[in-house]
Amino acid sequence: MKKELLIKSAKLYNGKITNILIADGKIEDITSQNDDSIKNLDAKNHLLLPGLIDPHVHVRGLKQSYKEDWISLSKAAISSGNTFIFDMPNTLPPTNNLKNFELKLKEASKGLINYKLNISATNDNENNLKEILKKHYEKVGAIKVFLASSSSNEVTNPKNLSKIFNIAKEYDKVVIVHTELQDCIEKFKKEISPKMENHHLIRNKECALQGLKIVLDTAKKVKNKVYIAHISTKEEVEILKREKSDIIFAEVTPHHLLLNYQDVKSKGIITKVNPPVRTKEDNIALLQALKEGIIDVIATDHAPHSIKEKFQNYAKSPSGFGGLETKLPLLLTLVKQNKLTLAEIIK
Repeated sequence: MKKELLIKSAKLYNGKITNILIADGKIEDITSQNDDSIKNLDAKNHLLLPGLIDPHVHVRGLKQSYKEDWISLSKAAISSGNTFIFDMPNTLPPTNNLKNFELKLKEASKGLINYKLNISATNDNENNLKEILKKHYEKVGAIKVFLASSSSNEVTNPKNLSKIFNIAKEYDKVVIVHTELQDCIEKFKKEISPKMENHHLIRNKECALQGLKIVLDTAKKVKNKVYIAHISTKEEVEILKREKSDIIFAEVTPHHLLLNYQDVKSKGIITKVNPPVRTKEDNIALLQALKEGIIDVIATDHAPHSIKEKFQNYAKSPSGFGGLETKLPLLLTLVKQNKLTLAEIIK
């Protein structure tokens, strides 16, 4: 063991002042002992938190490097305490076959951050998923299923979920699901005027609820691990209260915790995201579900675009925005407001 660094006088979330010994690049000990034989760094009683892990990050790179590459992504992440990310597969090209996975793997190796790559299921790429998992199991984070349109080819037929879930169970990987159903969205598109103020009506909460029920029913039959991405409504929370188990996990984003329709009215197109931000009532329900453990994870759904792309009209403007740099400051603000505790953030 090679001792490398002693961080002195660091304050832990419980208020305790202690020293942190780093050896071989890892935390070796939390101790009251001093050691002047190695480099010392005085933390001066500043708060020391574990590095944040974000399992929902849309790193651009590849053909979208003009928006962001793995170096700029890494700097954005590290600047706000993120040390490990899981990259989402709806890139260009999409991470849904071995060739594209290895292409992204090569690019990701240039980054400055720990990572795993999520892979994308389509209606007919089971063999591709197995090929990736057999060759690069440790670098695969999860299998991602989009029930709504994405650039990685969504699963348009929910009946295909069973075979995807069975692959996940066979290889002991979690399936992350974007539950909004595309057929449902298309129905509301025909009925509602296409403008930013109506985004939450076009991508109606009913579409997420229908998809969530299908996903949970399928997972109960297959008995695989499922992770529901970006919960946005109190109704989803109510379903999860009834259905939560040791194979069902749920995620919330800072923007679904903190933004709502009033922000859409004042901020406009910059708030376009899928699923949409909804109501103050939903904000309150999501925060309470997080505190109660119904929701397990806070993740950003970091998805940056160029300014030129984002500030187009509603139909052309892509959904999503950056989040890695703002997640921790926003969460610490909630701590300051006594809405979350540091212990809850760390958990």
